[in-house]
Amino acid sequence: MKSIYYNSVFVLLLTAVFINQSHAQGCVADFTFETDQLDISCINTSSGQFLTALWDFGDGSTPSLTPDHSYSAPGTYDVCLSLVNITPPCFDNFCLSVTVVEYNCEPTFEYTRGDNNLYSFSNTTTVGNVSSVLWEFGDGNTSTFNNPSYTYNAPGVYEVCLTTFDGDNACGLTCQDINVFPVGVADIKKQSFSIYPNPSDGSFELSNASASGNLEITLYDLSGRVIANRAVSNASTMVSLNYDVPAGIYMMDVDADNGAGETFRLIITQ
Repeated sequence: MKSIYYNSVFVLLLTAVFINQSHAQGCVADFTFETDQLDISCINTSSGQFLTALWDFGDGSTPSLTPDHSYSAPGTYDVCLSLVNITPPCFDNFCLSVTVVEYNCEPTFEYTRGDNNLYSFSNTTTVGNVSSVLWEFGDGNTSTFNNPSYTYNAPGVYEVCLTTFDGDNACGLTCQDINVFPVGVADIKKQSFSIYPNPSDGSFELSNASASGNLEITLYDLSGRVIANRAVSNASTMVSLNYDVPAGIYMMDVDADNGAGETFRLIITQ
């Protein structure tokens, strides 16, 4: 039955071609796709009137009416969509090159922050046969060193990704979000404090869980400029903060006499 059906489709394609060798513009083939390792899902975005949409996934498998496919091996394949219509006559074909991967590695990494926003990254991958790596630092720059160091030129939140390769094939991918603070602002200490609501209109409550004595609270903009500074003597467990500043992203550094402290990324929406 399958051979009869595909032979019929082939006849339709030939008919359309012979009716109009110039490929009448009654239909225009087009598609997008999404991949998940060896699986591909195509989305038919063609325009015009067409009777049949036939998918060829470029791996020698039988062309199909189904836009989803699973490959048996990683690689780059030419995926083609063919459209045919009888009345009005139309035949069009569109192809895209698609790369699929198979992840059999489990990449992991750690990082530390040094002076002047110099970050040192360590590839800690132990699972998989890794022959090379690609680091993406989230600002358009990359490195192929196994344990690179990188300096960010602007504060913000960057998604750093590590891709591992087995030969020419990507075998794993992992990503982490990294907070880059203005130069001069202490790194996150993650001790004793929490703040809410965040985002807010500029009014915050700082919860002081275990720090004792005096607090020094400093608000910075993303260029590192001090916007506000407040000293709180004999701080209670809750400190109310109100900032009348333009909407945007700010950094707030909290330090206590007993060594506790934390750096927060505040979003003010007023």
